[in-house]
Amino acid sequence: MAEAPAGAMDGAQPGAILECDAVLGARTAHLTIERGEGPPLILISGCGMPSYVWDPVVRHLPGRQIVRLDRPGMGGTPWPDQLPTLAEETDTLIGLAEQHPGGVFVAHSMASFHAEAAVRRRPELVAGLVLVDGSAEPAVRKPIGEGAWLAVARAAEWAAQHRPLAALGPVVDRITVTAQSRRRLLDPMDSRSLTTYASADAVASVITEWAGYRRQANDLLQLRAETRWPIGLPVEVITAGRAGGGRWVAAQRELAELLGGNQTVLPDSRHLVMLDEPHRIASATEQVLAVIAERTERS
Repeated sequence: MAEAPAGAMDGAQPGAILECDAVLGARTAHLTIERGEGPPLILISGCGMPSYVWDPVVRHLPGRQIVRLDRPGMGGTPWPDQLPTLAEETDTLIGLAEQHPGGVFVAHSMASFHAEAAVRRRPELVAGLVLVDGSAEPAVRKPIGEGAWLAVARAAEWAAQHRPLAALGPVVDRITVTAQSRRRLLDPMDSRSLTTYASADAVASVITEWAGYRRQANDLLQLRAETRWPIGLPVEVITAGRAGGGRWVAAQRELAELLGGNQTVLPDSRHLVMLDEPHRIASATEQVLAVIAERTERS
């Protein structure tokens, strides 16, 4: 898919959708851009998740300007053949925010690392933040077996190029979605997973994103020690109450306090909140947009 030229959405009608590849930072990522009103809402999926997982949330945000990111390896872009680092992920997100400044990051799970780091490095680019059951790691943990996991990813990439083995990817995705949401194993799933997780690049990307988790968490702790969080940034933290029990809710509360935000606990939601309670994500996003609009009117 060719990269969209600058201004490709100029003059487009509200609701018009553009899919394109873009070089962000030093990497190529896939974008889905929907023309709409207000600050851009930049939706960033968690580890190994495609951008279409946000569809239920987008349906609750009619008329809004939406930008969805598929990191390298997803959305038809090539896997970079390495474990991703926090610096690379943040550069990609900053590149996207430079194209769509003054927006709101809506980040799920591990993507909360990238969103927080981008705000810390370039706070002038972002007007608000919504973390959806964001990863929270208060202490350093030693990365384990990174070289081995890279070898596993390369082997999985090779295997996924063979049709019988490629069929395993969608099966694993179905099991993962069932384990992390209220959906049942035999419930209808998004048909796009049949092609998404049969892709060799996507399979390798999922493995290396997971394998890079601890190092990225540690790098964020270091960045926190070196930077200040912008005062007054509207932040909403959504916590899935069924994701990890009381300890998880407490860790999320500490994250909200660290970022000066508000926490909303969803007692019946599992980790994939966008599938279980998408309207609550939309509501939190609208709350942030309301604060931004109020401040714009006062200035």
